[in-house]
Amino acid sequence: MFQDGEGIYLMVSPTETEAKLYRGCYVLRISDIENALIARVDSRPEDILFLGEAQGSFNGACTYSQGITIGIIYGQVFPGTPPEFRIFASGREP
Repeated sequence: MFQDGEGIYLMVSPTETEAKLYRGCYVLRISDIENALIARVDSRPEDILFLGEAQGSFNGACTYSQGITIGIIYGQVFPGTPPEFRIFASGREP
């Protein structure tokens, strides 16, 4: 969870249960922090940003800090022998 300007946001990484893999990263806007409510559109969470998975990889567990200029940071693993892990700066802010 972080605050950027006037907004408060929550970052979440969905998982693939069987394989126990992260599948991207959502940035959700908090509409009411005192009651822990996420902003919704047609009863579904309003996702401000999604950093999706690349084919054949898994990624997620994102982080962000107001004031940095490289955007949201996330890790991604590419399967192979050996597997390759990279950290990316998205260049995208919420």
